[in-house]
Formats: sequence, structure tokens, C-alpha cells
Amino acid sequence: MEATKSAEEIIGALRRAKETGEPLGPELLDLRGVRFTDADLSGLDLTGCDFSGCEMSRCNLSNACCPSANFDGAKLYKATLNGAEFLGTTFRGANLTECKALKAGFGMTDFTKANCYHAKMEDATFVEAQIRNVDFRAAKLSRCRLYEADLEGTDFDQAILTDADLRATNIEGVNFRNTSLRGSQLREVQNYTRADWIGADIRDIDFAGAYLVRQHIIDENFLYEYKHQSRITRCVYFAWKLTSDCGRSLTRWGLFLS
Repeated sequence: MEATKSAEEIIGALRRAKETGEPLGPELLDLRGVRFTDADLSGLDLTGCDFSGCEMSRCNLSNACCPSANFDGAKLYKATLNGAEFLGTTFRGANLTECKALKAGFGMTDFTKANCYHAKMEDATFVEAQIRNVDFRAAKLSRCRLYEADLEGTDFDQAILTDADLRATNIEGVNFRNTSLRGSQLREVQNYTRADWIGADIRDIDFAGAYLVRQHIIDENFLYEYKHQSRITRCVYFAWKLTSDCGRSLTRWGLFLS
């Protein structure tokens, strides 16, 4: 059942509940359909609240406590989430374009198919989060901790991931084109051969335990540059690719020679 009260009445009731320590009733948990545009929800306890499909553009959720909440399909355009805690929260299909979430906690959250274009999320935590097919183009994610997160199919084109912790992440199908990864940690990343590394900035990275990742990134960028030198090099590249996967497949080379 969707809430019938206005956003102002709901926020007032939420603040009173926080002051008295009373648990939230059903009328304060099911908030679907409420318009929280420009609303101040900072510092509130929103544990388990359902904001799915809500209009929340430019709302302030700074330092809010939102574990196990539901923001599926919500519009959080230019919302402020600094320092908020979202452990186990879902943002499936949510629009967080240009939001600010500095030092926010997104551990074990589900961001599947969310739009985080140009979001500012420096120092945020995404440990064990589901970040599949998310639009992080041009996002600022410096020093973010994404340890063991599932990043399959996510687009980081021109994003800033300097000093980010990407250890043990699944990066199958991830787009790192022109992404700044300076100083990031890539140890034990999974499916790195299925990611797009063209133009990625990998300076200042300690590749201890990830030397194969380093070599793969260098090889991919070398082959891309070589292929685009001229028509002749393009033809040579495709022949090389067909016969031996550019020297990386002994099986294919053996079949070609047999």
C-alpha cells in the first residue's frame, strides 16, 4: 500500500520516531509514490523503507541510516548521499545521475542497471556489491573500495578510479576505456581478459600478484594502436588474429600450420 501523506508530514513523523526511538510503522515504511524532490532526509533512520519509484531529485540523504531499504527505480538526480549508510540496500534501475555520495557505505548493495553518470562518490565503500550493467561514465570514484564486487558489464568510460580497491572483483565485460586507474589495486581480478582496457591509465599501480593483468592491458593497447596505424597494418592484424590470436593461441597456430 503506497503512502497517502505528504512528504513534509512523513519527514516530520520520521524525525519524531527517531527522537523517541520508536520503531517505524507500516505507514512510514511503505513510501512508494511519494515525491521527495528537494526534501531534507538527512540523519534519519530509514531502515527497511521502500522508496521504489519515488521522485527524489536533489533530496538530502546525508548521514542517513538506510540499511535494507529499497530505492529500485527511484530518481535521485543530483541527490546528496554523503556519509549515508546503505548496507544491503537495492538501487536496481535507479537514476543517481550527478549525485554526491562522498564516504557513503554501499556494502552488499544491488546497483544492477542503475545510472550513476557523472556521480561523485569518492571514498565510498562497495564491498561485495552487485554493480552489474551500471552506467558509471565520467563518475568520480577515487579511493573507493570495491573489494569482491561484481562489476559485470559496467561502463566506466572516462571515470576516475584513482587509488581504488578493485581486488577480487569480477570485471567481465567491463568498459575501462579512457578510465583513470592510477594507483588502483587489481590483484585477483576475475575475467580481466574479457574487459575493455583501451586507453586506460594504469600508471602508479603496484602489479605485485597481477603481472598477467598488466601484460594483458599493455598487449591490448599495443594491438589497438598497431591495428589503427594504416590499412596494411589492419590487414596484418586480422591475419595475425585469425591464425594465432595475435600470438596468444598455440592451438590456433597449430591448426593453421596443419
